[in-house]
Amino acid sequence: SIRATGATKNGGKVTLRAIGGTISNSGSIAATLPDGTGGRIMIDAGVGGTVNAGGTIDASASGAGKVGGVVMVSGESVTVPGGANIKANGEGGGGFVQIGSGEGVDAQSVAVEAGSAISANGGSGPGGGGPFEKPM
Repeated sequence: SIRATGATKNGGKVTLRAIGGTISNSGSIAATLPDGTGGRIMIDAGVGGTVNAGGTIDASASGAGKVGGVVMVSGESVTVPGGANIKANGEGGGGFVQIGSGEGVDAQSVAVEAGSAISANGGSGPGGGGPFEKPM
């Protein structure tokens, strides 16, 4: 079981993995590359695992003209609670957000609650892959 209350990585990548376990975030997780391009955040509870993706999960770009990064949240059961903010925005182009299925796991339950926000918006550049939620 992993309980995250905050992590920031300027090297570009944050990974939380508890295969078959529980991952719960209530703080702020952020990742950007040194040049300001959005980073990569992977939260993976795997087969039999549960993720509560609360708080702020941010792989957005921080520099002018930079492209947003990637956020992937996967587990057998994934919840994005009200108040959560998951984003991979970039002025130079949106990134990609995937909620549900991931490497080797198909989510059996995905709940995105009212009051949560998921975005992969592009500013002056093209939009990115956009947010993706596994349909039920």
